[in-house]
Amino acid sequence: MKYIILIVALLSSSSSAIAQDVDHISDINFYADVTATAGIPQNRLKADFKLVALVEEFLANNATKADELSTIPYLSVKTAENGEFTLITWYVINEEKEYIHHGYIATREGKVHKLTPEPAAKPRDVAYERLDKDSWYGALYYNMMATTFEGKPAYLLFGFDGHEGFEHRKVVDVIRLVDGEPVFGAELFKEASEGNKRPTIYTRLLLEYSNDANVSVNYNEDLGLIKYDHLISRMGRKPGQGPTLVPDGSYVGYKWDGTYWNKVDKIFDQVSATPPMDGRKKKSNKTLFGGEKIKKASKKRE
Repeated sequence: MKYIILIVALLSSSSSAIAQDVDHISDINFYADVTATAGIPQNRLKADFKLVALVEEFLANNATKADELSTIPYLSVKTAENGEFTLITWYVINEEKEYIHHGYIATREGKVHKLTPEPAAKPRDVAYERLDKDSWYGALYYNMMATTFEGKPAYLLFGFDGHEGFEHRKVVDVIRLVDGEPVFGAELFKEASEGNKRPTIYTRLLLEYSNDANVSVNYNEDLGLIKYDHLISRMGRKPGQGPTLVPDGSYVGYKWDGTYWNKVDKIFDQVSATPPMDGRKKKSNKTLFGGEKIKKASKKRE
């Protein structure tokens, strides 16, 4: 009889835990949706405050199951190819239309790292620095792919940074775990110099461009390289914007040689006669993750 009672108690406890996890994910899903789509900034920020607490609570109890959050729209959840860690990122836009980035890393061993973006993480020489979890270059990562650094596993992170004012940024960063701690940036990107000058080595790639332009940065499997739009300077169209950068219809990239990603100045011989949409965005029904945007009758997100 004792054994029967024990089995029933265990089954009941297990069922309750599963139900709690399901409810927890449902709550995260709700607040992630409000954080991303609410038309009123104060509502977005309130939802984001709750979302942070829920995600941290979930990871504290389910760090090894962090990839289950990948079912939630508006959260970017990327798991390393070797299962070493899962990376969760998202952002919220405040009243000043600034992008506030959030990030967490849950390791295979069950350890959770909170990523903290700071202004000090974005100096002019950030393209040459290694950063840690407390000086993270905040971004929402839409792709992660394996590479190597000094013969050890590393991962390229392709991300979007709302940045500031009239400008957005795309970033290609590098992440690896060193003694269980995340390190961002690695001397992997090489750009040849003219003459006998030494090549320039970057720890990450940054492309800053007008926030009304479409700029693509990703790994192209057919070409076997990182491909992105070549940018040229133009006067902005918005009052007070000044000079800005937009695509000119040509492409550049970085190709892997086994040690470095080497810059390729020109991928295609043909260049469009006119820049695509003259640097302006096309209206699209796709989200950053490639899914369909939800049609809402409420006020457009700011």
